[in-house]
Amino acid sequence: MNNTRGSRGLSPVIGVILLVALTVALVGLFTGVLFDTVESSVSTSPDVSVELIQNDKKVEMTVFHNGNVDEIYLSQNGEELQDNEKGTTYDRVSDVGDVYIADSEAEGSNLELGESVQVIVVMEGSKVMLTSFETIE
Repeated sequence: MNNTRGSRGLSPVIGVILLVALTVALVGLFTGVLFDTVESSVSTSPDVSVELIQNDKKVEMTVFHNGNVDEIYLSQNGEELQDNEKGTTYDRVSDVGDVYIADSEAEGSNLELGESVQVIVVMEGSKVMLTSFETIE
């Protein structure tokens, strides 16, 4: 018996299916490499929320949300605020609920009211100014 209907076989169909599968695999691989490269070159911005309040001669900062920041502190004129005459800086904060209080009347304090104070965040070893505000004398 001679079967003319199936004489060509399935080779061309299988070949087309394999080429389509190879194309899809290469596009998937290229996309994965491209997005991995793009993701690693994008810098992350600080994801943190703080509240700043000036009470009389003190500046108080409370952390309400911290998504990716290692430490937060206050700075003035390019120097971290200090709380005594030895030049020891205040403890930096990072956890939700932490409170940072800088007292301008504390002995050795370098907080000068009436001047700008900056909120500095530390992320992966880099310091970034989050915001700045003017204190009231």
